[in-house]
Amino acid sequence: MGWIWLNGIKFYAFHGVYPGEREEGGQYIVDLGVLTNTLVPGESDDLKDAVDYDKLFQVVKKVMNEPVNLLEHLAWKIAKDVKSDFPQIEKAKVRVMKLVPPISGQCDSAMVEVEH
Repeated sequence: MGWIWLNGIKFYAFHGVYPGEREEGGQYIVDLGVLTNTLVPGESDDLKDAVDYDKLFQVVKKVMNEPVNLLEHLAWKIAKDVKSDFPQIEKAKVRVMKLVPPISGQCDSAMVEVEH
């Protein structure tokens, strides 16, 4: 078993509770880690035995293109969809970071991490 990570996946998306977030959008960074059997692809060096990174990215992209209110929901949906689309994945960890969140003070980012 081993973890595969896609880190720093960048999106401009329209998530949030406030109207400005949905109209103007904002920058997001997603990190996705999946726990899967890495022994077989480690031995075979064949993509058919592995989790395809681009297909993982496509799942994240699809979810990021569907506006939601909360980062918690966004992270959970990514984890849930990844596990649904890839039965060989035992666990998924997702971090969603929203750059410059709309709070009453200076804050570089807000982040949620979930494990499914």
